[in-house]
Amino acid sequence: MKVHHSPLLVALATARAAAQGTSDLPETPNPSISLSTCEDLACSPSSKSVCNAEGLPGAPVSVGIAPQVLELPSANFSLTLIDGLDERGFTVAGLPAYEYTDLQLFVGADPDLAEDDYPSGCALMMQYQGQTFPVSDDDEESNRSQSTLCGEVVDELCQASIYNMVQSFSNASSSSQDDESDRCRELTRHINTRMREDAFLCGGHYLSTFINVTGGALPGPESRTVTHEALGEQSCRPMLPQAFQMYSVARMRQYYFIDPPASEFLQPLFGGRAGSTPVFTVVYDGNNDTEPEVQFVCMKTYQANGDPQPDPLEGAASIAIPKSTAVLVVVLAMGFAMIM
Repeated sequence: MKVHHSPLLVALATARAAAQGTSDLPETPNPSISLSTCEDLACSPSSKSVCNAEGLPGAPVSVGIAPQVLELPSANFSLTLIDGLDERGFTVAGLPAYEYTDLQLFVGADPDLAEDDYPSGCALMMQYQGQTFPVSDDDEESNRSQSTLCGEVVDELCQASIYNMVQSFSNASSSSQDDESDRCRELTRHINTRMREDAFLCGGHYLSTFINVTGGALPGPESRTVTHEALGEQSCRPMLPQAFQMYSVARMRQYYFIDPPASEFLQPLFGGRAGSTPVFTVVYDGNNDTEPEVQFVCMKTYQANGDPQPDPLEGAASIAIPKSTAVLVVVLAMGFAMIM
């Protein structure tokens, strides 16, 4: 997928980088491990599992697994991203040209984890214009497209902006909140609000106005593991290591055209179901929750046989563009062209 970045956005990002200085950017770890698929499971999924290509009706379900990608002082945790677990190509009421699927994020934890080793914090995931982030040619042609590295999807300037948003929220919020879910909900609201206020917070690649963030609390000792027939038995779930237990953290919807338009202009702007989903975790220290650790992981999902999702502008159920968004994109493109 060829992704072109606006000279105006790049110029603004460059100016911000010069003002801040790259040496002043906060450290935001982005570990690099290979993403796993259902093909990497050492078991045979049931006929109704998301890891069985013929098991579920509707749009193909896809899965991406990042084993033990979250390296925390107490223990390592895994991530699983599933596209289409509950909603597979459903039609929007009153809008027969549109379909949608759900995208759900799960955290995996060792079942033998001690109570004090569970993290305190949140996991949040991002989407662009109601879909995954498009992946550039440079990332597609390198190993980065198959790993948790974010590359140009969420560059160091965007990571720094999100880090600063998290810190400003933590400094302003109460450290005595009783419910971790409430804190994560308020953090999500805070970041979405800041994204809407400044369209150029995320570097020179994407307009922050079109970024949506959703999230939830990381599992704790009292959290319940997820129960869902399509996830299969505990011994053969889409999680690695397979002994890890799955906890539901966050979900969002993705919208698509059933019959996508043929457009080279739209292709660089929409990731469909084939792009990258940035995930960032915010982990608090029990003794100092005003300076939480922020870590980024970029996830992708793959079909049950391990193949990547199809290009967003090829085939049915590929992309959906709300009319107001499409008009705004065209207006922005015309404005950038006039400036050049």
